[in-house]
Formats: sequence, C-alpha cells, structure tokens
Amino acid sequence: MSAIFQDLRYGLRVLGKDRGFTVVAVVTLALGIGASTAMFTILDATLLKPLPFPEPERMVRVWETLPNGSPNETTTLTFLDWKRQRDIFEALAAWTSTRAAVGTGEDLARVEGKLVSADYFKVFDVKPRLGRSFEPGEDQPGASPVVVLSYSYWQSQFGGDPNVLARDLVLDGEPNTNLGVLPAGGFDRDEAVFWKPLIFAPEQMNREQHWWRVVGRLRAGRSLEQARAKMNVLRASLAPVMAPYYKGWGFAVEPFAQRLVGDTLRRSIYLVFGAVLMVLLIACANVANLVLVKGAARRREMALRAALGARRGRLIGQLLTESLVLSVLGGAAGVAVAHLLLSAAAPLLGASLPFTADLSLDLRVFGFAAAAVMLVLILAGLLPSLQTSFTNLSHFLNQAGRGSSRSSAVVRRTIVIGEVATSVVLICGAALLFKSLVKLQQVDPGARVDHVITMSVDLPTAAYPNPQRATRFYEAVVERLRAVPGVEQASVALRLPFQGEGFGEDMIIPGRGAFGVPLKLVDPWSFGTP
Repeated sequence: MSAIFQDLRYGLRVLGKDRGFTVVAVVTLALGIGASTAMFTILDATLLKPLPFPEPERMVRVWETLPNGSPNETTTLTFLDWKRQRDIFEALAAWTSTRAAVGTGEDLARVEGKLVSADYFKVFDVKPRLGRSFEPGEDQPGASPVVVLSYSYWQSQFGGDPNVLARDLVLDGEPNTNLGVLPAGGFDRDEAVFWKPLIFAPEQMNREQHWWRVVGRLRAGRSLEQARAKMNVLRASLAPVMAPYYKGWGFAVEPFAQRLVGDTLRRSIYLVFGAVLMVLLIACANVANLVLVKGAARRREMALRAALGARRGRLIGQLLTESLVLSVLGGAAGVAVAHLLLSAAAPLLGASLPFTADLSLDLRVFGFAAAAVMLVLILAGLLPSLQTSFTNLSHFLNQAGRGSSRSSAVVRRTIVIGEVATSVVLICGAALLFKSLVKLQQVDPGARVDHVITMSVDLPTAAYPNPQRATRFYEAVVERLRAVPGVEQASVALRLPFQGEGFGEDMIIPGRGAFGVPLKLVDPWSFGTP
C-alpha cells in the first residue's frame, strides 16, 4: 500500500508538472466518457432498468388488434367483457387523456389529466403518499367528483400543504374532492397532474367506438401465454355480437413495457449509444497516442530507474498508476459533463421517452462510468506502459533519447489507423442520417401547410353542458376569425392532420360510423373534454 500511495503522489506530481498534456487528456476523456455515460443513462432508464413498480412482469397492456396486427383502442362493452376475466386479471383498468382548466375566475390554467377506471392504481400497485386512491363505485354514474393528484402538482399548486385533502381542486368550474396524493417518482414524469374516475355514459355502451386504452395486472402464477389463450377463447365467443367489419380482428395481451418504447425509438437509442461508444474509443486512441509520445520522452528516465535496481513490474505499476490518475480525473469530469448533457436534453426528450424513464445519475450509471474509466485505463494506459517498459531500456540509457523507437512508431501508426477508420464510420453514419433528415423535410404531405396557424381551445363542461351550446361558440369563433384581415379561411377540427397517436385515423361518414357501419350519433361531451 505504501508503494501504491507513493506512486499516486508521484503520478500527481508528474501530471501537475506537464499541465498542457494533462488538460488535453482530461478534456478528451471527459467528452468521451461524458457522452457515453449520458447515453447509457438514457438507454438504461428506457430499455434496461425494470419498471419502478412492484412485480412489473405481471403488468400488461390489453388491445384490440386490426387484421394487420396493429394495436387499437377498445370499446366500452369489450372492456367490460375483459374485466370479467377475474381468473386471469387481478386488476384491469381503462383510461384516456383529458385536459381541464384549473382555478376560478380569471386565474385559470390548463393542465393535463387522465380519466381512469377505479382499478387503475391497483394495476400499478401504487399506494398514495397521502389519503387514498379510487374505490369501486366512484367510477359509476352519479358519484361525487373526486380527484387524485401527482406529488409534483401537490408541491407546485398546493405548496405541499399536508391538509390538502381538506381542500378542493376546481376543474372546469366544478369542485373536486382531493382523495389523495401519489408518491414522488414515476407519475411525476407523466404528462398528467391529476386523475379522475372514468364514468361511462349510457351512450358509450357500444362496441363501435374505440376510445379506451387498457392496462392490467395478471394474477400471481398466471403467464402471458395463459392470458392470451383465454382472450382468444373470449374473442371467439363474442364473434356473434360483433359488427361485420370485425372479421379478422383479435385481442392482444402484451407486457406493459413493450409499448412504452416504440421500435423506432428503440433502434435510435441503440444506434446513438453505439456511436458514442465509438467516440469513446476515439478518445482512448487520442489519449493513448499522447501517452505513447510522453512515454517515448521518459524512456531514459525508465532506463535509469532500471539501472538503479527497479524491477520491470515496478516500472509498469508506476506508469499504470499515472494512467489511473489520468483516467479517474477524466471519469470525474466525464460524470460532470454527463450531468450537463442530461440536464440540457431532458426538456427535449421528455415527450419522446416513457414516463417511467428516470434520467438521473444512479449507482448503475456510476458503475458504467467506472467501467468506462477501466476501459480507458486498459486501452490508453496499459499498452503504452507495456510498450515503454518492455523496450530495451539499456539502449536508451546509452543515448540521449534522440528519437522514438521503430516499435513505438509502429504502435502509434496502428492506433492512428484504427482511429481514422472509426472516425470514417462515424462521419459516414452522420452524413447518412443528415441526408435522411433533409429528405424527410422535403416530403410532400399532399397538402399546403405553409401560412397555416393553429390554436387549441378547451371548453369547460360546466359552462358548455351540451353540444348545441358548444357548437354556437365554435361557429362564432370561426365567423370572427374569417373576418380578420389577412385570414383566407378558418375551420374547426377535433384533431389536426398528421398528429394521430399511431392507431390510424377513422373516416366518419355522416349518418354512419367508421368503416360505413351504422352508428347512433352520440354526445361527444360525454367523453370528457373534446
């Protein structure tokens, strides 16, 4: 241990003496380790780390599937049929997104929320930090309006008031009783800040309107294969009551984590992670070259030490210790760089990553950073140390170090060749990605989108309790917009083109439903905020 501490002190003195070399090497390593650590944090949080819920392997998503196998939201009656399969599902819940105006008078803010059936939080096995979650009956018609809040919203809106359960949250002008506050963590990264019971209206009791997403928790001891087999039997039994266009449709049960990250995002994360690992290798090659050059200048010193009785293993240990100090300094700076990169990227990636992804530097990330430091030590320290110590040192003792040896030049040339090859691969990949991006920007959408501006409006149901009143409001807005100088045309849509959620877009024919199947017109206000 005394020898190790002696080597550490000497290594620090050597690096402090040659500050230019130290700064360049540490900055190079910091960029390589920082980029790879930041990307590993995203990879780990998104694809590798288990979901932050108890027994996540029992959590599933349940879908209807189109004939081509694509997932689709489900209808109210079909969901209720699924919910009756209690031998398979311990809990099953439907949900959809909503928005609401919070506050009273002129002090209003629009926030995101979710409408969920009573078993929603049982699926995630989440116990509220304060109060309780929903109970059976609170998602039935006539139930009092209640709400559950996220921890972050409780902190920002109510200042962390411990008596928040005695206060109401006014949504769209309607007071809602605060039942509970969720614990800090995953749900704070969800776009929703409140959860309300999903109450099915009589008009929604059909098998034509696909509105609901469904999550579930399998019973202990039940497997995905058993659940899928049970759902296939159920689908066959429901065939007589299904509409004709349902031919070829099916039911699917998938692991909950499978749909959190799409295939495109998954491939992109792996691709970028591979690219930053190559950047790390380039950084190692650069530092190895610097250490080799520095080692060539120190061969006379090594020869002198050997002549004074230093063993070759002792010399290798000294050089490796110096490389270790350099690697640790680069690793520490790299962790700081990773923190800065994640802080800058988190707001940009928030909408793309699943709400379960926690982009924080935890022990797994620090473990990866430590592994990166060891990789740097091996690639940038071990080879130069061996090359320096195993050269014929007596040869350098007899000359004034007029130049580097032939073997040293060969090693450096080999490193440079590998570095250039790796850089060419990265440059070609970046050029292809840039070319693809340019082509995507030039794709003709089939419609003119220049000089088109949009805005969104949420009407509180308390002020607009029926479609007729809302229709008059929108007609008045469109009429006034058309009268604005410079406006050629104005219109209203439920959803903007090209902004669907990946489940396709239905074409509704007046008087008939999707796919041309007769459908009774229903009040869209019964589905929450349109």
